[in-house]
Amino acid sequence: MAWYDLPGTDTDVVISTRVRCARNISGYPFPAAADAKTAREIIEKVSHILTSNGFSMTDFTDIPRAAAYSLVEKHYVSPGFVRVSLPHALLLNEPCGLSVMVCEEDHLRIQCILPGLALTDACAGADKVEGLLDRELDLAFDEQFGYLTQSPLNAGLAMRASIMTFLPGICLEGKMPALSCAVDRLGLTMRGLFGEKSSAQGFLFQISNQTSACTDKDSVISLLSYAAEKIKDMERQSRASFSGSALDDLKDRIMRAYGTLKYACRISTEEFMSLWAYVRLGCCMGLVDHPTQESMTSMLIGMMPATLMLSCDTGTGE
Repeated sequence: MAWYDLPGTDTDVVISTRVRCARNISGYPFPAAADAKTAREIIEKVSHILTSNGFSMTDFTDIPRAAAYSLVEKHYVSPGFVRVSLPHALLLNEPCGLSVMVCEEDHLRIQCILPGLALTDACAGADKVEGLLDRELDLAFDEQFGYLTQSPLNAGLAMRASIMTFLPGICLEGKMPALSCAVDRLGLTMRGLFGEKSSAQGFLFQISNQTSACTDKDSVISLLSYAAEKIKDMERQSRASFSGSALDDLKDRIMRAYGTLKYACRISTEEFMSLWAYVRLGCCMGLVDHPTQESMTSMLIGMMPATLMLSCDTGTGE
């Protein structure tokens, strides 16, 4: 099963947790300076290690367009990975939420994504994959600068930890600007559903560390955990504050969204995201019995354009 089909902790507010590390292999040029032969050699070395440890490989050279973007929608690869011109590949262990992008901006982007709030477990998962690779590959590391990356801004720890949060209460109460400022003061950043430069749809916000220049992983995990606890409390208090006519109005919007999702024959992705968000809020507040929070996450992924095309057997790659 995939991460979005599984239950997790605090999923009423935190839909998923992700830890991603950038690593490069000593003796090879960074991807920006590499040629196709070099990229193929790196892919072969990495796939040899990981396919014997429960991973499957997807070569992105000739992958159909819909299949590639479906993997973006499932958060296994970045949007930029699809557009890479060099040979590049994905190594995926879906039941464990583990993936490695080979030859994205760096040679390796190691990732663990899990349902709910699971920062420690996600960090341990990424560490496990890094350990498998580090035993057989010489990962580029400098005592002064830390892990070396193609972008100097990512050097150091070269790790980004993030939580995908569902914040309808905060948004509907108009508190998002205040939260955004508070998050920024902590040294964290807020983005949309698909990360950098993506829009915030469905009351979904990705919150992550701004820099990887800090000294240790524990500092990042501790800071993000602190922020997650504060955000959970703030969101739950906002939901609980609805009463009287305001609660009646909210119930009406939720049930109208539920009815439209259940009976509509044709809706856009944008409209789906808005309706989905209200129905999920109804699930979280106990106003809608079915579907469950977990099935709403599966629905979110399943109704993304490329994933939906594949499920309808129309993803021809064009």
